[in-house]
Amino acid sequence: YRDYYPTLISIKCKDINNTKIFDDTDLSSLLHSQSGLNVYASASVKKHSTDDGMINFETTSSPKRVDPSGKFIALTFDDGPTRLKGRTDKILQNIEKYNVKATFFVLGSRISKDNPIERKLLLKARGLGCEIGNHTYSHDSYAKLGNIDCIQRQINQTDLMIEEICGGSYATLLRPPGGIVNDKPDLDRPIINWSIDTLDWASKQTVKGIVDTVRRDAGNGKIILMHDIHTKSASAIEDVIK
Repeated sequence: YRDYYPTLISIKCKDINNTKIFDDTDLSSLLHSQSGLNVYASASVKKHSTDDGMINFETTSSPKRVDPSGKFIALTFDDGPTRLKGRTDKILQNIEKYNVKATFFVLGSRISKDNPIERKLLLKARGLGCEIGNHTYSHDSYAKLGNIDCIQRQINQTDLMIEEICGGSYATLLRPPGGIVNDKPDLDRPIINWSIDTLDWASKQTVKGIVDTVRRDAGNGKIILMHDIHTKSASAIEDVIK
C-alpha cells in the first residue's frame, strides 16, 4: 500500500477507539467503502500519534454514495489486471487523471502470488476508489464448471485473494464469464452484466469503433463493458472518459 499512499507508513496502527490493531495492509478498509455498482468518493484520512507510540488513522469524511437517479454511467473492465504493455496501468492513469471511478471484475488466476505486478495494479485500482468485482478464478463458463459447488469454489478462491491484497476489502459484485448464469443460482451477491458492449475483444474492432459505440449508446444508468487486457481499450479509454 505504501507504493500508492507513501504518507501512510506504519508497521501497526490502532483504530480511533484503540480497540483493534491493524496491519498497514488493512488500511484500505478504513479508506474506502463499497456496496453496489455506484461511484464513491474517497474518504480523507487524519493521522496522529498516541502516547503509547502507536499511530491512529481517523477518517475525516465518510465515503459518499452517489444517487443512482442522477446522470451517471458505469465504466467496467473484465479479465484483468495485466502487466502486458502497460494496459491496465494506462487505464488507471486516466482514471486518476480525470478523477473517475470504475469497477474492475478481476480473475483470481491473474492475481495469484506468482503475479506481484498484477497484485499491485489491483491495489492501485482499489486505492483510487475503484470497485473490485469477482469474475471467478479461471474464466471457465458456468456450463463447463458443471455445478454450483465448483462455481462457488472459484468465487471463494478469488474473494480470498482480493481480501488478501486489498486488506480486508472484498468483492461485493459478481460478473459471470460471458455474462451467462445457468438457472441463476443464489451466489449471495448482485450479478452485474452490461448494457453497452464495446466489442473491444473483437479482432475487427478499432479504437475509434470503441469510442463511437460508447458515444452512440451512452445514457443514464448504462453499464459499459470493456477489458483492461486489450491494447485497444487502453488506447480508447481517455476518449471514452471525455
